[in-house]
This record gives sequence, structure tokens and C-alpha cells, in this order.
Amino acid sequence: MMSFGFASVAPEKRCGSLRTSVGNSGWLPSFADISFLFPILALLWCTNGVGWLLTDSDTGWHIRTGDWILQQGSVPQSDPFSFTKIGQPWIAWEWLSDVVMGVAHRLGGLGAVVFIAMLLLGGTSLSIYRNTLRESGHILIAIVLTWMATAASTVHWLARPHLVTPLMAAMFSGVLSEVERSGNAKKLWSPPPLTVVWANLHGGFVVGLFLIATHALGGALGALFHHSVNVAKIRFWQYAVVTLACALASLINPYGIRLDVHLARYLGSSFYWERISEFRSIDFHSSIAAHFETLLILAIASAAYHLKRKNITHTLVLLSWSHLALFSVRNVPVFAAIVVPSIGFAMKEWSEGARAYWRESRLRGLCDAICSLQADLSLMAGSRERAHIPAAPCIAFLVFAFLLFHPGRSKAFVPKFDGSQFPVGAAAFLLHEPQVSYVRIYSNWQWGGYLIYSLWPRFRVFNDGRTDFYGPEFIDEGVGVWEVRPDWTETLARYSVDAVLVPLQSALAAVLWERKDWRPIYQDRVSVLFGKVGIETFVELSSPGRATDRGGARESLVLDSAEFACPSRRLKHAVHRRRPRAAQVASNRVAKRRAAVCPARPKKCGFLAPIVRTRPAYIARNCRNSRQNFGTNRSVQS
Repeated sequence: MMSFGFASVAPEKRCGSLRTSVGNSGWLPSFADISFLFPILALLWCTNGVGWLLTDSDTGWHIRTGDWILQQGSVPQSDPFSFTKIGQPWIAWEWLSDVVMGVAHRLGGLGAVVFIAMLLLGGTSLSIYRNTLRESGHILIAIVLTWMATAASTVHWLARPHLVTPLMAAMFSGVLSEVERSGNAKKLWSPPPLTVVWANLHGGFVVGLFLIATHALGGALGALFHHSVNVAKIRFWQYAVVTLACALASLINPYGIRLDVHLARYLGSSFYWERISEFRSIDFHSSIAAHFETLLILAIASAAYHLKRKNITHTLVLLSWSHLALFSVRNVPVFAAIVVPSIGFAMKEWSEGARAYWRESRLRGLCDAICSLQADLSLMAGSRERAHIPAAPCIAFLVFAFLLFHPGRSKAFVPKFDGSQFPVGAAAFLLHEPQVSYVRIYSNWQWGGYLIYSLWPRFRVFNDGRTDFYGPEFIDEGVGVWEVRPDWTETLARYSVDAVLVPLQSALAAVLWERKDWRPIYQDRVSVLFGKVGIETFVELSSPGRATDRGGARESLVLDSAEFACPSRRLKHAVHRRRPRAAQVASNRVAKRRAAVCPARPKKCGFLAPIVRTRPAYIARNCRNSRQNFGTNRSVQS
């Protein structure tokens, strides 16, 4: 009979050697410590680094909301960020998370915000591991499933308040599972206080209500299947009372019942589910989706197992959250946090059944090896729980914090908004131009939060990711401008927009290049800023500190219509124009900046030319090679 070599050693001998080796090594990391560090490993293994958490600009307006609350000493009741909805009632339903983010940003910038996000993710991973270990009693299964859950949830890792919801969901799931196992109904009174905190941190507290309602229905149906009508009634009313208590606890917030009504209207509107990208289903073409697919298959198989065993609660939890995870990508982290303990219980039963079934087969050695490894891991865990010091996670997070503030040459630890995705250069240009005091800038939804972060309070935005505040009608108007619908000019005129900041390769930018009533003010490799012709602010724009006091005229960044219409004439004025000796140095600097701001573009070309250098041959070559079609982003980015 064939067997594996490592199965020939007696488990007792290995256990004895391990007991001698690990002994009282309380400084070594426990498996709980390792699970707490999984988010750092997943961030470096599954993503491109800490910048992954800053790929959504909503982080910016959350930080500025926290700053506003810290300055004013109260939660906002009206919108302080936009010029289109200024003074309109606004419910900042994540106000407590915004305060935490604002304080962290004041202390350490974006690095501190990322650090807080990683602590939340570490706590979520630790809660998942502990819940799975209690449910299955199998360390190897618990640690593997925890890693899979952590890797699957990276699909929606962003430095935003929604990271609180998977953590709270894991805590709720742990409490409810403990009540199911022990039958101690007194522990059911811990969710209402947690709901108070949850409701002020994020609107995902409805997940907790849904979980308790699911356990109420599952417990009642399970008792009925076991012919215990009285037990079914008692369980149902216990969970029903706790659900009502949690719903009342959610009213303890600065907005009262208006928060619950607002969330009900927001989540009940089909417009947002159809138009907001993170409300849509997961992209199965991405590499990260493989972890979610594995968990989904295990969840469905576990649901079938629990249904056969008449564990109705586990079946309902697995099937309901599998459906919700398929329905929306933002539900995937919550799905991973809730279903993994139930999967762990089923996998333990499968492993024991497989060992008994394959006892006389060739796979007996593998089963024995897995059981021996589990025994060794249990011994190691037991020896370290006696006198354990969580030094490993503390040191690891201290090193991580040091790298956040001193990344050196490693781009994986640089906490900043990606300059290839956000208008970093355009925001710096607007912020440092003294002549620009107030401009109504239209920009797309994905950039609104970053503009609030970079330019507020000096500038206000047209829109941003607060889709629940702006409403479907206004969102559709903004998308109409982005898609260059027939009435896009009327929309800009209605809100007195006098500047447009859009991606360089966008349909709206291509149209504005061809119009005579708009002219470029600033351009880089990511964005282009257009100003409306006739606005005195743009006509008088000049380079900071470049006003000539040596007899030359004031240099303008905006070229006149004749220079803009003729590329060769524009190049002549922008690059090869001679200046008096007294202003030669200043003129050269202005010429270089002009070449970057207003690149050459053939008169009859209906496309955007790339950023040009000062050499005409380089300009002509890039104009020939850069023809391309422009697409439109038809989904509102939240």
C-alpha cells in the first residue's frame, strides 16, 4: 500500500518535539497574529500597494467633511462643497468616520488615513479567523479560509468608511453564532450598542438588521423541522425583539429618523443600482475575482450540506449572501466576512468524512498527514495561548507605518492619489494661480472628491461622489454633459459654468477643442482645463511671478484666437519669438510653459494632440501618430 513519507513518523513523537521546541515561546506570532497581518500581505501580493486604497476620490471629500466638522464643532446640515447645490440639505451619514479620517489626516496626512484603513482590515481578518475557528475547531481550515476571504475582499478595498461594515458584520455574525451554539440568549443584547456605533460610522448598519432577521427566520424554521413549535416561537420572538431594539438604536444619531428614511430612499432607487459602477456585479475577468469564485463555489456546496443536515440558519445565510455578492461588488467583502465560518464548519465535516472513506485507499497517507499537521498546529496554538505577547503584529504595523511615511524608492508604500488617474497637475495650477479667485469648474464624478480634497474651500465643485445627495435628475444632467448630449451647453449655462476640467482623451475635451467659445488654459498628460472665452479671469491669467517689470508686456497663458487657429503661427509666437535682452530669461521660461499649456494641433484634426515639446519635428511626428477614437464613461463613478 502506498503512503506518503511524512506520514510514517508517529504524531506523538512530532508533538513531543514541538512541545520542546515551542515551549514557552510567547514572543512568537500566534495564528491570530498571522491572520491580523493578512491584509498587509494581501495588499502587497494581490494589489499594487497602498495606492490601491486611494483609487477612489471619495476619500478626499470624506477627509474634508471631517475637517469641516472639527472646525465647526457640529455635523453639516447643508452642502458646503458644491456650487450647484450650495445650501441644500445634506445628511452626512458617515460623519463619525469622517471625523476619524480628518483627525488622522491632520496628524499624518494620507499615510495616517491608509494606516487607519489597514487597522480596520486587520481587525476584520482577525474576527473572521476567530469565528471560523470557533465554528470548525480546525486551525488549518480557519487560516486558509481567512486568507481566501481577505484576498477576495481586496476587490473593494478603498480608504473609505465602508471598511467598517465588514468588521461590524463579522462581529455580529460571531455573536449570533455563539448564541446558536450555546443557547445563551443574554448575548443577544450586545448588538444594539454596536448598532449605535455602526449607524454613526457607516450606513451599512442595515446589514446587521438583515443578519438578525435571517437568524430569526432560520432559527424558527429549524425548530419547526425538529418538531419543536414552542422553541420555534421563543427563538423567533427573541430575535424579533433584538431586531427592533437594533432598529431603534440606529435612531441615535445627529439626524434621527431622517437617516433611516434617507437610506431607504437611496437603496430603494433602481437608478443608482444601474448607473453606479460599484453597485454592479463583480468583473469576473479580473485576477482578484478568482478568490471570490472559489469562496462562492464553497458557499453553495456548504449550503447544500447544511440543508441536508437541516441547519436552516446556515443555509439561509450562505444562499442570501451569495446572491447579494453576485448582485453587487461592494457586497463581496461583507459576503466573505459572514459566510466563511459556515464554510469552515462544512469543510471540517467533509475532511472527517473523507478520512473515514479513504482509510483503505491510496489517499490515506494524505489524510493522515493533514490530521497530523492539524494536531501540530493545535499544539502550537495551545502552547502560545498560555503566555502570548502580540509582539509580531505590533512590530509589523510599526514597520508598515514607518514605510508609509518614509517609503524611499518603493512606490508600493507611497500614500498619494495617483497622478495618472487624477488631475494632480491641474489642481496645483489652479491652487497657485493668484488671479483665479473663484471659478465654477465642471468635472466628472470620479474627480469631484479629489478636487474637494485639493481645492476646497477656495473652489467648489460641480458634482462629486455623493450621489445620494445630488439625486437622479441632477446626476443625469451631469452625465449628459460628460456624454456630450445635445443639451450639454444648456446645462453648463444653467449652472453658470465658466471652466471645464476633463480627461485629456475624453469626448467632451475633443468637442471643446473645436469650439471657438472655449479655449485651453492648462494641459498635461492626464487632464486639460478649458476656460470660457470672455471670462476676464482667464484673459488675465499669467504665470506666477512672471509679470515683466523690465519694460515687457504682461505674458498671458491664453493665446489669442489668431495664434490658436494657426499652429505654425502659434509655435512662432510661443517658441521662436525673439525678446529684448533685458527680458530674455523670463521669455524663455514663458515660452516653455506656453508649449506645455497650448500644444500644437493641426487645424483640421478632430483629435487631441499630445503634449508637445519645443521642436516642430517632434510635434509633427506625434500629431500623425496620435489619432484615436474617444469613448465616454457611461457609468457614474461613486
